[in-house]
Amino acid sequence: MSFSPEELKYWRGIYIQHRAQCGQRGIGFDLTFEEWLEVWTASGLIKERGRTRNGAVMGRKDKTGAFTVDNVEITRAWKNMSNRDFSTNRKAIRTPAGDFDSVKDAAEYYGVTPGAISQRLSAGKQGYSYLD
Repeated sequence: MSFSPEELKYWRGIYIQHRAQCGQRGIGFDLTFEEWLEVWTASGLIKERGRTRNGAVMGRKDKTGAFTVDNVEITRAWKNMSNRDFSTNRKAIRTPAGDFDSVKDAAEYYGVTPGAISQRLSAGKQGYSYLD
């Protein structure tokens, strides 16, 4: 599949966003733009990429590893989420309001989703940390 210069610019922007989001989440990202684009192109699903339930996403086969050519696959968002490891939701955490047994408990207290609490932890927001 070949791309116009405008399309390549668009896909490079998406690649840069993906790499940056992985950095924010503390996940290794060891793909060059060319490798990233080849994985997407080979899947035949690049035009279906997206965050909707049935959108195509790049997921890691081994969730403890980095995004590498050998550790990624293009799959549907719903399938990727079903393979997600929520074990970090069971770790005790500290928030500005106090200590909680889990991310879920803190989310209920604050009236937000567990994902919102996880983002605060990942971003190193002041007052949020895991307890040892």
